[in-house]
Amino acid sequence: MLPISDFKINAHKKSKLNLIGKIKVKLLVVFALVIAALFFTQLVFASNLAVDGQKIAQVDKEIQALEAENTTLKVQVAKESSLTSLAQKAKDLGYTIPKNIINPQ
Repeated sequence: MLPISDFKINAHKKSKLNLIGKIKVKLLVVFALVIAALFFTQLVFASNLAVDGQKIAQVDKEIQALEAENTTLKVQVAKESSLTSLAQKAKDLGYTIPKNIINPQ
């Protein structure tokens, strides 16, 4: 027989190998695109986390400032409502201690 039949078999094998090679290249391109998309998605999430972290730090600073102001106001309320300051205010307003106390029985 002539080697034509061998040529057809070899050509068929080469086309199968070429097809498998094309599929492998396409898969590699798809995987590369998926990995790139995942990488950029991770960058976006990391950026959002950094911004959220800055906002949380700012809110924490505001909380600390308000807690300090709250403590200061509590101290002022305690001073103003103490018996000595209330007695002084009453004296300044003209209140006097009664000399005769009547106990009804």
